This record gives sequence, structure tokens and C-alpha cells, in this order.
Amino acid sequence: MNIINCLILVLTVQVGDAENDQRHPAAWHSTINELGAPAGAAFLPDGRMLVTEQHRHTVSIINPNDNVSSVWIESGTLHQPHGIDANDVGVIAVADKGNHLVRFFNSEGTLAHTIDGRRLSGKRFRSPMDVALSNANLAVADTGNNRIVVFNRNGSYRWSTDEIENLDLRAPEGVDVDDLGNVFIADTGNHRVLVLDSDGNLKRTWGDWGRFPGLFSEPSGIERHGDQIYVADRLNHRVQIFDTDGELISWWGMHAVVPRQGEGHIHYPSDIAIDASGNRSLVSEPFERRAQTFKPGPPSRPLRSNTRAPRGLQSHFGAQVDAGSRGLVTWEPEARSLPVFVMDRDVPIHVTTFGTPGEGPGRIGKIADISWNQRGDVITILDSENNTIQHWKVSLPPADNPRFNPEAAVLLSSSSLPKLPDGSFLNPLSADYDDDATLHVIDGNEDQIYSFRNRELIPWKIDFDPVAIDARAGTIAVADGRTGQIHLFDNDAQPQRSIGPAPDLSSPNPGGVAILGDGSLLISDAGSDRLDHFSPDGGHLGTLSTSGGDHGEIWMPGEIAEDANGRIIVLDQGNHRMQGFEPDEGWVLTFGLGRAMTPERLKRSKQP
Repeated sequence: MNIINCLILVLTVQVGDAENDQRHPAAWHSTINELGAPAGAAFLPDGRMLVTEQHRHTVSIINPNDNVSSVWIESGTLHQPHGIDANDVGVIAVADKGNHLVRFFNSEGTLAHTIDGRRLSGKRFRSPMDVALSNANLAVADTGNNRIVVFNRNGSYRWSTDEIENLDLRAPEGVDVDDLGNVFIADTGNHRVLVLDSDGNLKRTWGDWGRFPGLFSEPSGIERHGDQIYVADRLNHRVQIFDTDGELISWWGMHAVVPRQGEGHIHYPSDIAIDASGNRSLVSEPFERRAQTFKPGPPSRPLRSNTRAPRGLQSHFGAQVDAGSRGLVTWEPEARSLPVFVMDRDVPIHVTTFGTPGEGPGRIGKIADISWNQRGDVITILDSENNTIQHWKVSLPPADNPRFNPEAAVLLSSSSLPKLPDGSFLNPLSADYDDDATLHVIDGNEDQIYSFRNRELIPWKIDFDPVAIDARAGTIAVADGRTGQIHLFDNDAQPQRSIGPAPDLSSPNPGGVAILGDGSLLISDAGSDRLDHFSPDGGHLGTLSTSGGDHGEIWMPGEIAEDANGRIIVLDQGNHRMQGFEPDEGWVLTFGLGRAMTPERLKRSKQP
């Protein structure tokens, strides 16, 4: 599509929006706050709403009259539940992502049945992220296996997309099915939508990566209602509506100006549900820990934000960060690029950005993790969307003459991720190099750790759920996703001891772990917005942060690194920035791609 056609498309959509949105549930109606990273959304036949809460490992039910949520399925059964759906006869299905299962509940919330996919389809589910129920069919987005699996109403296997030639799904996160058996797929990694008939034949497909209406950036949720298809377009912060031929009808949603802004602004939507009448929609936003409801009418515009964040500092970083020698690297999912900073000064200096979106050597899909090998300043990228491992050499500028150099990063190699014994690709969650330059990787599908040695994957012997890893000075620290503990190993994967969790931490959701130069340890928690510090022998030294958007406050923190000046750098993902702390002083730095802030600068900015 050339630029003229793109402009015509945008103008056409904008002109028609006001009229079309009068009949779609796109006008903001209400907000349900203080949810635990809600991922999946569904309506019950009586109009009540269900949301899965990943961080609390529960399902909550919302009364449509007062929008008050209450726990419907208690924690203990589910782990990181994602998609959810209900049919007309009171059956509720939940994609129990963390346990790699699909569970069925009755209308009272009682567990009725569980399937793992193995007996029915010959392959167990891996990180399933959505389910869809009609009165005749069940469809599962088996995300970790890059497939959609379809069953009939009595649980008998019908077909799977990995048996269909040339579909090549990539981590599909959304699925819906109608009463005729047509299947609607949000093919997240390929940034497109597919429609298959009841026998698995491809009827149509549309979409590609991009910002213009009609294009997608990680479509994550999909809902068919009548002759319309609603898509939660995650990284474009919107919902798009199409007809069954794939023609764009309308869209709504707009990126928040400041964090926590809602009232019609949508921020990283995960799923969308439409009620039986078509007059209400429910959009889940795990990043903001909320869900919003919409009704027919023109899109509402927000009036204010409940939380003020420092302006000029926000950058759309992912959760990944690592430091090595004098540098630090992170990545921007929306641009598919990696910014590099020099950290040996009071204020970080942005010295290069590398990577472009797409496939092939040097191209970036979706980065699972990045690791800075200090031997030669080589950055390793694990790309779970393109199934590649890339190595980049970064030449940092001299300390006395820091400057931006767009050609400072050079691709050394790009190869396919290694495969597991069953032939599937490694699905990396977190990785780091030890002092012997061995790369240790957590696999999210197998809940396992592997070491790369002589081009072989060597599995560890563990009995916990690993989610984050860091290595330093002969010790490897691994965060336990279920308990919040830190398990310590030597470089040969032999267990040493376990420490933590923090004494007052409930429902742990570790975002990152780090070993500091003095041997103490840090662990971030994305669910409770905290950064906990432990002594080398396991004593809890304190919590370095609080929840919020001001300097020194964090929201959904990701990974942690120690920079060249000994500062603790945390990826403050929920506030679109990075922050620096020192154990004895607390907050010392806020920075991104814009102007950095320090306590001294902040003091001067407040002077009359």
C-alpha cells in the first residue's frame, strides 16, 4: 500500500467514525479498577461479567449494576489464568496458562472438568492463552504450541491448525468460535486475523504489522458478534471492528497521555467481550489493572488522570533490561528496536539504537530477553516470535567523548533457537550469561532451565516454576514464580540455598532478579510494585520502592540490573521508564529516551 492510499484509508475511516460509532459499544461507560492484571473477559448470559486475574490467580465476577467485582474462583486452582468464555447453557471455560491446562466450571464456579490436550489431541497444551465456547464447539488458543485446537461439544478432538499446510501461526493469543463452527483467530505473532470454516479450511485472512487502521500490532483478543468481528489490538492501544469479509468498519481507543488514564483511553488491551445484545463491551487491560465497559455512542474522551507521572520521561520499554561493562540495553516493543545507554556518568547517555521490525537476520520480532556478555560487549537477543538467537557487538564511545552513533551495533550472527527433544522450539522467558560465558535460559513452555554448552541444551533438575534468572561471580539466582523465593545455584546448576520471599508478600509475581556486586540480591514483583533487597545470607534488608507514578515509585516493574556506577536499575515498565536506586539513599535517577531526572535536578526544577 503506497502512502497516498494509506492517507485515503485514514481519512475515510476518520470521516465515517462518528456515524458508525453511534451503533457500536465504543463510548466509555465505566471502569472497574484494582484488578490483578485482568487478561480474559467474558459475559455470562444474565449480563454479569467475568475477568481472569493473572496476578491473583483468580477469576472475578462483576455486577453490571454497580461494577463491583468479587472473587468467583478462589486462588489455589488456577495459576496465571488468561482467556475465559461462557456459553448459553452455563458452562465456563478458562485457559489456565500457568498450569498448561483448560478448566471447565459450572455457573456456580465449581470445577467440573480439566483437560491437558494430550489425550485428546496427542500433544499437551503449552501456555494456552484463550478459549472459546459455543453450544457445539470448543476452541483453544494453544499459544506455546503455535496452534488452535478444536473439539466438539462432547470433548472429542476435531482438528488442529498445525495439521493444515501453510497457516504457520505464531503464538496466537485470541480465538472465537460461532455456532456454525467457524473459527476466528488473532494470530498475534503474525499481526493478522484468520477465519476458518468448521472443517479447518481457510476462508479469509487480513492484516499486517503497522499503525494505520486495518493493520495490527500484536492482536491479542478477538470476539465475533453477529456479522462483526472485534479485535483487541494490543500495541496500537485500540479495538478494531471488521465485517466478516475483513473490511474495516470502525475503531476506538487511544493511547493514554499519562499512566493510569482511562475513561475511554485504552492501554495495552488484552481481550474484548460483547454481551448478547451487542450493546455492551468489556475490555481488559492487565497493564492498568482494570477493565472498562463501553456502550453505543461516539468514543468518550478522558478528562483527567488519577495519578500524575513526571512528564517528558516516558518511553515504551518492554520488561527486559541488562547491563554490562559501561553500558545498558533495553528494548521498545512498539518500535521493535533496542536503545543502548552509557551508564558511567551521573546521568545516562543514549548512544545508539539498533534493530528493525521484521523477519530474517538482524530483524526483530518479539524479544523474550536480552543478555549483555561482558566478554567483548556482545548483546544476545532471544526472539521468541522469529525463533532466533542473535548476537550483536556494541562499540561504546570513549568515556571522555560520549556521543550517539547509529552504527555502533553490528550483527555478529543470527541462528534458529535450539529445539527441545519433542521438536518444538525453545520458548525463552529469561536468560543470562555466567562468568564462564555459558548462557542459561528459562523455557516457559516446559517450566525448565537449560544451559547452552557446546551447542547443546543441558536441562537442569528443578522442582519449581522458574521465571527470572541472573548470574554473577559463580552464583546463579532464579526467581520462583509461585513462591517468590530466590533459589541459588552454582555455575553447574547445583543447588546452594533458597532465600525469601519477603515476609509480607502475598500472591508473588516476580518480574526480575539480580545479584549485586556485594553479593546481596534484589527481586522485583510486578503484582505488588515492589523491589525487595536481601543480604547474601538471606536476611530481608527492606523494600526500596512503593507503588505509584512519581519518582521513586514503580508500577509493574520488570527486570533489574546493576550499572557501572553501582546503581540498581529497575525497568519501571508500568510508568514507561527506568529508575535507579541505591540501598542507602533510595531513589537517585529516573530516565528514558528523553531528559533524565535526579534528586538535584528535581530540587532545581521546583525552585521559583
